[in-house]
Amino acid sequence: MLKYYWGDFKMKKLRNINIKKEKNSMVIKLIIFMVVIVVSFIFILLKAEVVDKTNKEMTDLNSIIISADSKSDKKAYVDVSYTPYQFAVSEETENSYYIIADNNYLYIAYMSPSDFARLNVEGIETSPIRAEGITKVTTEEIKKLAIEAYNEGLEESEKITLDSFNDYFGSVYLDMTIKENSSASFLTLLFIIALVTGVVGIIVILIKLISFNASINRLEQGLAGELDNEMDSQNAFYYKKAHLYLTDNYIINFNGKFVAINYKDVVWMYPYEYRVNGIKSNQSIKIMTNSGKVYTIASMELVTKAKKEVFNEIWNTIASKNSEMVLGYTKENIKLMNDTYRNKKGKKRI
Repeated sequence: MLKYYWGDFKMKKLRNINIKKEKNSMVIKLIIFMVVIVVSFIFILLKAEVVDKTNKEMTDLNSIIISADSKSDKKAYVDVSYTPYQFAVSEETENSYYIIADNNYLYIAYMSPSDFARLNVEGIETSPIRAEGITKVTTEEIKKLAIEAYNEGLEESEKITLDSFNDYFGSVYLDMTIKENSSASFLTLLFIIALVTGVVGIIVILIKLISFNASINRLEQGLAGELDNEMDSQNAFYYKKAHLYLTDNYIINFNGKFVAINYKDVVWMYPYEYRVNGIKSNQSIKIMTNSGKVYTIASMELVTKAKKEVFNEIWNTIASKNSEMVLGYTKENIKLMNDTYRNKKGKKRI
């Protein structure tokens, strides 16, 4: 059974300070992503507080209609117990005006197709669904259209007039398209972004940390000592941004995994560009060894002259260590490498 303990993160075979810093950096990132997850739950708690505050400020529409105070621009709700009846469509949007009702009164509501779909369900008579919005003064035009829809099919004595409209529907309607809980929606979005970022970040860093630690622990003690001496040598070059050491005899890459490649084993080296929408975002170096394995090193965003100089220095240093390695990504080099190292060894073609 595979066992992996937090204590295993402790350096076992390599004493180089920069390798230890690399591992500590991953642990710090892991902690940061944990904090991001904690922050995400703070966002959801704040959302709950905002929703609770909004609910306390919200009043049922009938209470606003019969109130002596100003009736417009109030947060209101109706517990709808009947399927809304459409009587007018907005010319500018997909929204429509509906006649809605709770168990006691009729109201006018302005809602989107999605809101209508939410209320147009079976069983609403026994399980009312709350509709929320902001009150707006009902215009003469909307009153006339609502009266026309209401009066359709009724006896003359049962029909209502413009003068009696307010007695049936009130002087304001419920505009459900104005969302007062925009803060709650924003906090929900922040919660989702923070939670996903934190979880994905932890998974990625954990995989890197475990892989990094495992690759070091697989080193033979003799080789580990040799690599330590190489990295500590005055002739070694350490490239912090590239997560790379170039020593007298080895390319030591520790970006994600710890890999030590002897220069004499390198048979092919070529640059590789990463592009986003056709624009070069960063560049790296691909190295193939005589075993047919391809490694990616020195992945960098070449946005400054200094970084380009570092990239070129890494390339030139490696190239100078083995005069027999093939340089560049050309058709001739691809065929040569496939024929010499990949196909004969049963490897996948490049």
